[in-house]
Order: sequence, then C-alpha cells, then structure tokens
Amino acid sequence: MHNYETIIFFSFCMKFKLLTTNEVCEMLGISRSTLYRWNNLSDPDVTPLISVMDKISSSLEENYNNFPKPFKIGRVYKWREDEILEWLETTRVK
Repeated sequence: MHNYETIIFFSFCMKFKLLTTNEVCEMLGISRSTLYRWNNLSDPDVTPLISVMDKISSSLEENYNNFPKPFKIGRVYKWREDEILEWLETTRVK
C-alpha cells in the first residue's frame, strides 16, 4: 500500500468499527453458515454438503438481500458495525 492509501485506510477504520464474522454472529445470535448464506458467500470451513434441514430452513427464511455486504481483508470478511446496527433497526416489528 502506498502512503496515501494507508492514510485513507486507517482514517476509514478509525471512523467505523469493523466486526469479524464471529462478532457479527454473536451480536445477531446466528450461525456462521447463516451469515454466509445471507451474503451469498462460501464458507471455506464447511463442506459443500447441504443437509435437507438447511434447504427447508433457507426456503422458509425471509429475503435478506438488504443485509450489509462485508469487506474482504486478506482471507477474512469484516462488516461495519454501524451498517449491521442500521440493518438490525430495519428488522424491528412495527
């Protein structure tokens, strides 16, 4: 990274807290496979075998297309905390 890019990156990180996959899962009370499914990501730690129950539950889930998309930093995904909290607020029952 060049100096300018480094400054932009650190300035961005200081404004927004980036959450790991585990932190997002813990915050929302969901599994990693659910989080990855909501984002159409493949989980490298899970075999590609999909159980019948996963197929049934995914067909019953609401559409999570508006769930915040992560950044890929190296080999890991990171989500902006403020975007997760904003999305969570939109799921509130009115």
